[in-house]
Amino acid sequence: MEEGISLSGPRKAAVLLLAIGAERAGKVLKHLSEKEVEEISLEILRMRSVPPEAVEQILEEYRQMSRAVDLMLQGGEEAARKMLEGAFGVERADALVQSLREVLEEGGFPELRGKEPELLARLLSEESPQAVAVVLAHLPLDFASSIFTRLPKGMKAEVGIRLAKLSEATPEALEGLHDAIRKKLAEVGTGGKGMGGIERLARLLNRADKETEMEVLERIAKENEELAQQVRDKMFTFEDIAGLDDRTIQRILQEVDLSRLALALKGVPEEIRERFLKNLSQRAREMVLEDMEYMGPVKVAEVREAQKEVVEAARRLEESGDIVISRGGEDEVVV
Repeated sequence: MEEGISLSGPRKAAVLLLAIGAERAGKVLKHLSEKEVEEISLEILRMRSVPPEAVEQILEEYRQMSRAVDLMLQGGEEAARKMLEGAFGVERADALVQSLREVLEEGGFPELRGKEPELLARLLSEESPQAVAVVLAHLPLDFASSIFTRLPKGMKAEVGIRLAKLSEATPEALEGLHDAIRKKLAEVGTGGKGMGGIERLARLLNRADKETEMEVLERIAKENEELAQQVRDKMFTFEDIAGLDDRTIQRILQEVDLSRLALALKGVPEEIRERFLKNLSQRAREMVLEDMEYMGPVKVAEVREAQKEVVEAARRLEESGDIVISRGGEDEVVV
């Protein structure tokens, strides 16, 4: 926005809702919390006049943010960041990307927030696996995982398969799901666009217990081994190793050739590189740094292949019981 025009979040929302008209605004308000509706309503009551240029800038910001959300869902955070930098500059883009990340992580289906996972798992077990996959794709990861692990044993794998293959749901389909869930919640006394896909399932399984992980992956592998491998590849990455404790990293590095480690560390963020280097002996550290200095430019594909070898070494050690990687919030090694 132009210098000198600064509005709060609720005031911007109020201006936007007034600009789109009462009918559309009513549909938007249905998906907000009671507190959010109250804050925006107060802003509308307090509003006297807004400069036309401020209205236009708010609408433009909304358009850019909408495009950025689509890019984050389809092309990743970096694509959204570049577009926002072009529109608002680097500093403003950083703040907007952080806001978008928080919004996407918060998830949809506000009517489910605060409900017991056991209750929701029981209610969702009466829906089709496809419908359950869509719901889980729109919930915060920890909340989704707590529901997922409580689904009936035979259903978890079916939901996992559909979640891995899920792309996006139409607004009409989502609205129908919202209505169905509201009715179910009402019977026991008690919204938008989202993505599922391989990465979502992988992140969900990372928070599930080992038994659930194995059950789902084995079921997927029976139908599509390539798809199961894609999920495994997303579940535990090279960067995740940096989050393990020192002793576990040291054990993994015993299985890795130093020249391959040097290649794997090319171009990674400094904090991740240091997590690996600090767990090497002084001599090994010097050898890796020397290799990195003298190997010159390398192809990204070669770096990823070397990183994959390190990850595979970690997986072999986990399978043999040499190291333990926690799942579902266990007090073990934290990824």
